[in-house]
Amino acid sequence: MKPWLTAFTVSAMFFAPNVAHAADPKLLLSERCKDAPAKAWTPEATKGKTPPAVVAVKPAEDSAYAAFDEGCYFKALSLAQAAAAKNEPQAYTLIGQIYEQGLGAIKDDVKAAEAYAQGAALGDFNAQFQIGMMLLQGRGINKNPDKAVSFLELAAQKNHVLANYNLALVFVEGVTRPQDFVKAAQYLEKAAVQEHPQAQFDLGSLYTAGRGVDQDYAKGAYWTGLAAKAGLIDAQLEYGVTLINGRRIRQKGAEVEVVPKNEVIGLKYLEAAAEKGNPVAQNRVSRAYRFGVGTDYDPLKSAKWYIIARGAGVTDPLMELFFSKLPQETRDRAEKAAEEWYDERASAY
Repeated sequence: MKPWLTAFTVSAMFFAPNVAHAADPKLLLSERCKDAPAKAWTPEATKGKTPPAVVAVKPAEDSAYAAFDEGCYFKALSLAQAAAAKNEPQAYTLIGQIYEQGLGAIKDDVKAAEAYAQGAALGDFNAQFQIGMMLLQGRGINKNPDKAVSFLELAAQKNHVLANYNLALVFVEGVTRPQDFVKAAQYLEKAAVQEHPQAQFDLGSLYTAGRGVDQDYAKGAYWTGLAAKAGLIDAQLEYGVTLINGRRIRQKGAEVEVVPKNEVIGLKYLEAAAEKGNPVAQNRVSRAYRFGVGTDYDPLKSAKWYIIARGAGVTDPLMELFFSKLPQETRDRAEKAAEEWYDERASAY
């Protein structure tokens, strides 16, 4: 069987802003959320005020953030506006988040960008990251990649995980900064050690390819494995293939196993990716059951997964030939098993 190799890839740039909060809509109707609508906020309301020398407000302890986390968005906005009048930087960040998401106020990217900009100027690293992303995308503010990267660098200095990750992509793609895989790897590692799965996967890819770092298959497998364990589908596919193949290299004239081969665990990762709908993993699982890789030979499961992979657009002449030669009864059972898989997947959503 040919080695199952995957190409080095880096994720698309510009992750969604790090401002996701899920609140129970019922909380909006609770007694503690019966607030009058907040007054319209404008940046002029606090312009010209001198910021305090030291700001000690922490989001977890701040009443505005507490109200936001409870789903009391009008109350959160009112409290944040009051705190912003005292030049509390994290209050500006919350105001930006409320306007960006349209919670407790009409969605307004312009006001969101204005609030983030003021929070960033006062030193809040979350605001620095958010305004950096809006400047990169030209959302709510004129697009300015160079200024955007400067804000991301400020946030990264305070170890903001998504700032580190997006700066890595900046240096991979050469956006306003010269392409530099060494710096990209450095930023990826900062995000990876903070358990950012995509950063772990991309860092693993750099080690495997030897780009920006010395080629190290063991480190490549290590970081890819962490991303796979975190549930990243592409990493599960890559790590599964890596474990099934193992990796041996020549050192000082002798072969050395740098990534131990483990077909059983490798197949488990491939199956995890296949169950989540990755068609390449589905085809690999089909092959595993066809050739008894990490499992016993099972023509029914092999046919089932090939039908699913083929339905997603992945064709495989070898598996097509195998499928065509199966008894009609086995093919019919495989078709039924595939339909049941589709039904279970549909019901889960």
